[in-house]
Amino acid sequence: MMGADRCAAKWWTVPLLLLTAAQVLAQFTPYAARTQFMPTPPGVGPAGLLGYVNPARLGRLASPESAIAWSTQRGGSRIVNDWGLYWALPHIGFGTVRRHGAAGIDFSEYRLGIGGGDGASSAGLAWGWSSGTGAPDPVWVAGTILQPNRAWSLGATWTSNTDFDARELAVDIGWRPFESPRLSLFAEGARGWDTGDDTFWSVGVDAQLGPGLNITGRYLDERTVSLGLRFEFGRAGLWTQGRRERGDEDHHRSRSLHLIRLGPHRGDLFSPLRQRRPRFLQLDLNGTVRHRAYSLFDDGRSLLDLLQILRRVEPDPSLSGVALNLSGLRLDAAMSWELRQRLQNLRDAGRTVIIYIDRADLRRYHLASVADHVVLDPTGLLMLQGVAAGQVYLRGALDKLGIGSQEWRYHEYKSAFETVNRAGMSDRDREQWQA
Repeated sequence: MMGADRCAAKWWTVPLLLLTAAQVLAQFTPYAARTQFMPTPPGVGPAGLLGYVNPARLGRLASPESAIAWSTQRGGSRIVNDWGLYWALPHIGFGTVRRHGAAGIDFSEYRLGIGGGDGASSAGLAWGWSSGTGAPDPVWVAGTILQPNRAWSLGATWTSNTDFDARELAVDIGWRPFESPRLSLFAEGARGWDTGDDTFWSVGVDAQLGPGLNITGRYLDERTVSLGLRFEFGRAGLWTQGRRERGDEDHHRSRSLHLIRLGPHRGDLFSPLRQRRPRFLQLDLNGTVRHRAYSLFDDGRSLLDLLQILRRVEPDPSLSGVALNLSGLRLDAAMSWELRQRLQNLRDAGRTVIIYIDRADLRRYHLASVADHVVLDPTGLLMLQGVAAGQVYLRGALDKLGIGSQEWRYHEYKSAFETVNRAGMSDRDREQWQA
């Protein structure tokens, strides 16, 4: 009888386990599983699975990129494989992951995301859905990444199903003590509500051993140790990591995760073997620079596109700097200041800036002064007049002509009518002009 009871208990246990697994997967895939192919958290690493985990990454993407990832894990006498495909353009990305699990779980996840922002702050939104046996519910994902300076970064991701009864918040933080990718310390944590996986955390370090070679070590959730290597070969890269998880009764599981990417230049492992000559990005800025330019019937240049081009130079180790030709450049003072700030950032990052001018006034020379080297045409000309600001006031002339005026003022800094109604600059207008 006892043997029969044990047999019956086993038969009852099987459907109970199947039901439990189905209930867990009926919500959505937890953060720990979504980030398995990433050696570092999404707000710290260079690509973040192209916005699949945190869609804010799409706002920081400067050029198209794609990746394929796969994993192998020995469970019992068989090897279980998960794999993923990811594609992204600046501001939009798509990814799919094929997952295999216990109790016949076999489904595909899809995610479409959009993002916007720049290197300092970005935000994104994604929609995810699934198909297959044990597929989880559709989800909404919102994310943000903040990097106020070169040392610190902060990322956050909020995930919820469409009924908002299963929710998850994940936060990661990174610190670069040398304000460069040479060394990064990071930590992350996730808290779920009705997701089947309530908490997750990890801490780790990523170190750059040389051009195109990084090593990453992580400790995950008191159970798993991970060691990874990242090889970069210019516009292609190979990431690989091994994980060892401590199970019950000293049973351990090992798995390997790999990723191949194609996209922007992130270092070259073989660059020390090549005799490198300095390469500069050359930009001829002849013409008008506007905030935005039309693609048809407009010979102007977009300031936003120009700043984006200069932003791509900074992480590209194949470029030594930029060389700009300012001959014929036409832009206002505000845009000149923005362009100068971007060039200053390049110099701070160790890039060389060379500027050529032929005829320049004080504003143009102020822009050129940011460069390491300023080249003046042998027949060129510099006209460095001072800066002056003022107004012409007509009150005295109108009084002589017998013409009166009446001003209806609602705000003290509204000074457009003062040129007609006053004989001199008011205190508030002087404050605005900083005169």
